[in-house]
Amino acid sequence: MARLDLSDARKEAVAPALDMVHGLVDLLDGIELGDVPPASSFNARWV
Repeated sequence: MARLDLSDARKEAVAPALDMVHGLVDLLDGIELGDVPPASSFNARWV
């Protein structure tokens, strides 16, 4: 996806991790967030 120039051996080595990451992103897509404000509105000055 990033169009990295990888050898075939490296692509084969990275493929399982990439499949796992895609699976995790798919899980995140299914989470209903409701009225959660965007992270850009978070004010951490209280910390």
